Amino acid sequence: DCGEVNPCGEYIFDHRGGAVEGRTFREWFISEYMITNETLLHRNPGTGRPQPIGLGWLDDEMDMRGPSEEDSHYIEDTGASSESMKSQVAAYRQSMRELTQKVVAMGGFYWQLMDGGGMKTLSKMNKEQCQQTLRALCVPKPATWNKMQLYNIPNGGEGVSPAAFTEYTAEFLLNVALMPFWGTHGVAARMGSTPVHAQKNGMRTLESL
Repeated sequence: DCGEVNPCGEYIFDHRGGAVEGRTFREWFISEYMITNETLLHRNPGTGRPQPIGLGWLDDEMDMRGPSEEDSHYIEDTGASSESMKSQVAAYRQSMRELTQKVVAMGGFYWQLMDGGGMKTLSKMNKEQCQQTLRALCVPKPATWNKMQLYNIPNGGEGVSPAAFTEYTAEFLLNVALMPFWGTHGVAARMGSTPVHAQKNGMRTLESL
């Protein structure tokens, strides 16, 4: 409780920051704050071998209204002008672009690098739309291979009808099961419980394809 007059303090990084002790704010943010021995540089304490930990859920944003995950008075409290906000937004987004480039090059991951729009709800399409959607996937290198895809089976498969389950898995199988650089066991491990629920519903698991 900060009282009735003064707002409570909130700490917001300014990604426009210049060089301090030979490194810019952005260099510090990416290489010392985000990528550390507690994340992508982590090592197993027992063996000393690399054991990277992903960066998790990076859903913060900076737009012309101010930063997300904060109260709505950022511009008022800081006195930021429209030009100042433009430069803050541009600097923040450049930091995130450079962070993404470095994370991907290191084989790392954070949740927002994944495309959650893989499910197309085929049952709600007409015949032509369904055919067009599936044919776009039945090519040597579909566009969906360019980004990790999320295929969610609601409630872990509990209460899902066989027809609905078939729909949920159709695009998953087309996108993933035939990917040349993943073995079927690797796919099963990465996609969690999907093979288990496939088996419960009387369908072949990925291991048996």
